This record gives sequence, C-alpha cells and structure tokens, in this order.
Amino acid sequence: MKELLQSSNPQVIAEIFANGGIVIFPTDTVWGIGCVYDDDQAIKRLYSIKNRLPDKPTSLLIPNSNWVNKLAIINPTAKKILNKYWPGALTVVLPAKKEIEDKSFVSTTKKVGVRIPNHKKLLEVIKILEKPILGPSANFAGKTPPQTISQLDPNLLKLVDAVFISIDGSGKESTVITFENENLVILRDGAVKI
Repeated sequence: MKELLQSSNPQVIAEIFANGGIVIFPTDTVWGIGCVYDDDQAIKRLYSIKNRLPDKPTSLLIPNSNWVNKLAIINPTAKKILNKYWPGALTVVLPAKKEIEDKSFVSTTKKVGVRIPNHKKLLEVIKILEKPILGPSANFAGKTPPQTISQLDPNLLKLVDAVFISIDGSGKESTVITFENENLVILRDGAVKI
C-alpha cells in the first residue's frame, strides 16, 4: 500500500488534482474531498470512495466568478447576492449550461451548485488548477461531515491520494440557495445568513 501524501504546498496538491487524484482538503466550512470537475474517471472514483449514489449532485468549488457564466445560467438577482457574499460559505444552485448537463455532479433537474470558498490556501490550489473541483464533505455517505482534521475517518484516508494540510474552517456547512422565477429560495440553512 502506498503511503498517503500529506502536503501543505498548494502547487503539489494542484498537481495531484490535475493528474486525476482524489484529495481531502479543508474549506472555510467543513473538510471536503474532491477531484477536478472534468475528469470522468476521477469523479466515478470519488463517488465510489464516498459510497455516494451516482445520481446525487455535488457542488463545485470554483476559482473565480467568471466560472459561474461558464457553468450555469445566472440571473441579475443571483449575481447581486453572490457579489455580496463571495468568496464565502454560500452555495448557489443554478440551471446548468448544456455542456455539463450530463455530468454526475449536475442534478436530474439540470442544475449545478457552485461557490467560491473563502479559504486562502484552498483558493490558491484552485487558482493554480484554473478549473473547478468537486467539493462534497470528506465523509462516507450518511456520516457526519468532519469539522477538523482530527475528525477525518481513517478508513476514508486509506482510499485517497493526498491530504492538503491547512487550517480548519468554521465547521458549519455552507448555506445553499436557489432561485425560482428570480425569487430567492433557501435550500439549506448554513454558515451565511441572508
């Protein structure tokens, strides 16, 4: 069994992501586990590791707001709210662009969740990659999301390629919002109060 790579170097972690690796990392909320958004094999492996149902969508952590327009259709109200709260613990669920509609991280209703995390080191990794990563919480499906590095499941650690060593986030999951006819709908109460 190969030794688990643990690194606090954003460049090293970005390379593992770029080569199709699965990484556990801290965010500004809870600890996450992910891979790059455009590697179908890595996504399949991520879902398998988490025991996540193949049709359960996963939000994306994006390097900057330009990616919202590349991935989704955004309305003016959403834009205003995101300008106010990003980077931060706010995930927005928007209609996905045609190019990504068939991806497993997109919901059956053709919507995608995106956010820019307010975690300096993680953001550095995503900016080096210049592309989004999947960012579900670092736990097996149905288990409690870890708030600190010490809460990571040792059995999960055995299945990944690397752990990005950096500071813990707030421990609160992100607030999740969507829009119906431009009206704001809160899907999950979380760290951000709107």
